[in-house]
Amino acid sequence: MRAVLDIILIVLDLYVWLLIASAILSWLIAFNVVNTRNQFVAAVAEFLYRITEPVLAPIRRFMPSLGGLDISPIIVILIIMFIQRVITYYIYPNVILIAALALTDALMDPWRYSTAGISVALRVTPRGGRDDIDGIETLANGRQRGQGPRPRHRRRRRGQPRGDGIAGARRSACPRRR
Repeated sequence: MRAVLDIILIVLDLYVWLLIASAILSWLIAFNVVNTRNQFVAAVAEFLYRITEPVLAPIRRFMPSLGGLDISPIIVILIIMFIQRVITYYIYPNVILIAALALTDALMDPWRYSTAGISVALRVTPRGGRDDIDGIETLANGRQRGQGPRPRHRRRRRGQPRGDGIAGARRSACPRRR
């Protein structure tokens, strides 16, 4: 159900952008910025008109004449914003509650909701989680808790050659600080 509400919110958001594009294109056509004889511009204008006009026309009928100013897209955008807020604040949280109640009913009687008559409970623990069966916690690096860290490198003694074959003569010549 939440997925359906998410899709509705996305469609409403997309429709707001189509309304804005339609308003901007109508201004560009009115001020002769774009040429409506261009086939692409005409196709876009026709598409936006067919998408937005069924919603804008009823509002234009109820609105008084404001001269050359058309505020019907603003009113539709406000109505869409109101619908989005109602869905987000009042419907969306209750869907979680309804789903939780349905889930608790299914957990109380798992045999009734099983399609094959047998239900299997599977617990998946990610790597690094606690394994309750044997009481050992495995860390993400594959080691178990309680084991010390791996040694990073072997300590060199004075005068031993480094990995590149150069002896640590310079260090051994200097007195050690304490």
